[in-house]
Amino acid sequence: MPPPVTGRIPVPPQAPPGALGAEFPGRAYPGPFSPQPARPRTNGLAVTSLITGILCCLWPAAIAFGISGLVQLRRRARAGYPQAGQGLAVAGLVLGVVGMLLTALGIVGLLNGHSSPELVQLKVGDCFRNQPSILDKRVKLTPCTAPHDGEVSGVVVLTETDFPGSGPAQAEADRLCGISKNAYVYDFWAQSSTLLEYHQAPSTRTEWDLGRHHAVCYLRDIAPDAVPRSVRCDARTLTAGQLSFLSSIRELDWDARKPADRARLQQTAKDLLVIRNGLLLKTWPPAAQGSIAMLEWELAADQPFWQTAAADTTTPVDQLYAGLAGHDPTQAESRVRAALGLTVQDPTAAKPSAEA
Repeated sequence: MPPPVTGRIPVPPQAPPGALGAEFPGRAYPGPFSPQPARPRTNGLAVTSLITGILCCLWPAAIAFGISGLVQLRRRARAGYPQAGQGLAVAGLVLGVVGMLLTALGIVGLLNGHSSPELVQLKVGDCFRNQPSILDKRVKLTPCTAPHDGEVSGVVVLTETDFPGSGPAQAEADRLCGISKNAYVYDFWAQSSTLLEYHQAPSTRTEWDLGRHHAVCYLRDIAPDAVPRSVRCDARTLTAGQLSFLSSIRELDWDARKPADRARLQQTAKDLLVIRNGLLLKTWPPAAQGSIAMLEWELAADQPFWQTAAADTTTPVDQLYAGLAGHDPTQAESRVRAALGLTVQDPTAAKPSAEA
C-alpha cells in the first residue's frame, strides 16, 4: 500500500560517510575551497629583453638580455624552479637582431653615400674613379695618389638668374672651367697636352630648379703612362718663391699651341721688358739667385730682336718667328725652374706656326 501524501518532498536517505569512497576507490572530490597550484614567476631578464628590443637604439642590450634570459630559464628549470618568459626572451632577441641588421644597413648606406657621391657634390681638389654619365652621375672618391679618372679643378657658378637652356649652360661652364684650370694649374709648363678639362653643368630645368646653378670642372690626364698624383699647382701647393716666379713670367707667352700672329709677337716684345724689371725688383732664394740673374741677362739680350720683329709689318709672320728661334729664353727659364723645384720640361717644344 503506497505511503500517504503529506505535501512534503521526500528527502532521500543520506549515504553513510565513506560510502562514495568505498564505491569508487581512488577518486576524491575536492571541496569548494581546495588550494590551487602556484603559477611560476616571469623571468626578469626576458621582460627586459623585450622592452629593450622594442626600443630600436637598445638592440645590443636586447640581444644580451635575451640570451641571458634563455640561459637562466633553462638552468632554473633543471634545478626544479621553472619560470615563465621564454617567449618574451625569444621575442626580445629577435627584435635585437632586427635592430642590429637595420643599423648595419644604415652604416653601409652612409659610408657608400659618402664615398660614392654625385659629381656635383664634390669640392675642389677631390679625386675620383668612374666617369660620370647622364644615367649615373655617381663617382667613387679616391686619394689622388691612387689611380683616378678625374680631379676637380673648380666649382663655378653660372651667371644666369633663370635656366638658360642646356647649350648656353654648357658653353658658359666651358669658359669658366677654362679659367679655373689656369688657376688650379697655375704653372703653364705643368699643363701637358694630355691634361684635358671636362665639366658637368645643369642640363635640364629640373636640375636648375633643384638649386644646381653651378658646374663642376675636372681634369683628367689621358696619357697611358700617367703617374697617379695630384696636378694641383696653385697658392696652396707652391712655395712663396715658386709662386712669385710664376707670377713674374706669366705673361711670357711661348706657348707653341697658340697660333702665331703679329699681335701676339708685338705683345711678347713689350712683355720682355716688363718681366725683366719684375725679376730685378724681387728678392729670390739664394739657390735661385744665380739662375735668375742669367734669365735677366737673356731677356735683356733678346728684347731688341723681338722689338725689331714686332716693327716689321712686311715680312711673313712665320719667317719672323723662325728668325727669333735663337732668342728664346726657354733654357734660361728651365735653369731657374730647376733651382726652385718647378717643372723643367717645357710642354711646347715646337715653335708656333703661322695661321692659315
